[in-house]
Amino acid sequence: MLRSLVGSEMCIRDSNNNNNNHNKNNNKSPSIRSCPGCSSNLKKLLVQQGANGGWISITAHLKKCRVKQGRTVTGLLADNYNELEQLAAEQCQRLAEAKAARKADQPARRAAAKAAAEDVPWFIARQRRKEPATPAEEPAVCCPTCSAEFAAKDRVSFQQHADKCGAKKKAQAKHLEQVCLVTQQKAEQAIKRVQALARPVARAKAQLKAKQDAVETAKRQKHQLRGKKNKTLKKSFVYHAEEPETPELDECTVHGCLQRIKEAEKSLEEARKRAEFRKQTAEIAKAAAEGVLHPALKQRSVDSRAKAEQKRLANFRKGEKRKSKEVRSEERKCKSMAKATRRAGADSKYLACTGY
Repeated sequence: MLRSLVGSEMCIRDSNNNNNNHNKNNNKSPSIRSCPGCSSNLKKLLVQQGANGGWISITAHLKKCRVKQGRTVTGLLADNYNELEQLAAEQCQRLAEAKAARKADQPARRAAAKAAAEDVPWFIARQRRKEPATPAEEPAVCCPTCSAEFAAKDRVSFQQHADKCGAKKKAQAKHLEQVCLVTQQKAEQAIKRVQALARPVARAKAQLKAKQDAVETAKRQKHQLRGKKNKTLKKSFVYHAEEPETPELDECTVHGCLQRIKEAEKSLEEARKRAEFRKQTAEIAKAAAEGVLHPALKQRSVDSRAKAEQKRLANFRKGEKRKSKEVRSEERKCKSMAKATRRAGADSKYLACTGY
C-alpha cells in the first residue's frame, strides 16, 4: 500500500511539472492532497479508509465533483480530473490483483505456518507430550432439598450446603408438626366450648317452655274460677291442683327467659364461628406440612383487607361526625379556593392557545 501511494504521488508530481501553461480559471494541477474541483483533502480518505476503501472513495468523489462542476470543467481542469481518475482506477486494479494473488497463495502460506509451528525446540515438544489430556467436564451436582447447582469440583461447598439445607428442612418439618398438633388441640377445645354453650341454650329454652306452660295453666284456672267457660262451676266444688314449688320459675319471667336465650344463642354462634376458624386453621397447617398451598389462605387475605377497609371507613365516619362547624366550613372554603385556582389556570391556558 505504501509503495502504491508513493508511486502515485511521484506520478502526480511529474505531471505537475509538465503543466506550466494555465489561465485564471483553470490554474489547479492534479495533486493527491486535494481535489482539483473542490479542493477537498483526498489524502485524508486514504489515511482513514486504507488503500482499498480510500481509492474507491477517491474515484466516487471525483465523479461526483465532476458532475457538480458541470460545464465549467474544461481545459486543464478536465485533464486533471481525467488523470486522477485514471490513477485511481490503476490503483484499484493493482489492489484487486494483489488480493487475488494473496487468496491463491493462502493454502501454501497456511501449510508453511503449520510446519513452522511443528518445528519447535525439543524441550517445548517434550512439555507438550507430558501435558495430560483435558478430561471431560463432569455434570453439575444439585442439592436434593432446594435444587441449588454446584460445580462437580466444589464437593466441600456442596456437602456443607446439603447438610445445612437438610437440617433446616428437618427443623421446619418439626415446627410444622408442632403447629399441626397445637392447631388440632385448639380446634377440639373450640368444639368442646360449642358443646358447653349449647347446654345453657337448651336449659334456657326448657325454662321458657315451663314458664309459658305455668302461665297458661294459671290463666286456665282463673277462667274456671270466674265461670266464663262453665257457670255451674261457681256452685260446685272444684279441686285445684297445687303448683309444684319451683323457685327458678318463680324468680324468672318470660321476658327474662327470652333475653337469656338471646344472649346464649349469640355466644353459641360466636363459638361456632371460632370453632370453624380453628378447624380451617388446622387444615391449613396440615396442608403446609405436606407442601401444598391451601385455597382458604387467599380468601382469608381478601377478607382481612375488606375488614381493614371497613374499619377505616368507620373511623373516617366517626371523625367526620366529631368535626365542628368551623372545621367543616374551613374545609369547604379551601376546596372552593382550590377549584377556583384550577379554573383560572385552565382559562389562562385556553387564552394562550387561542392567542387572545
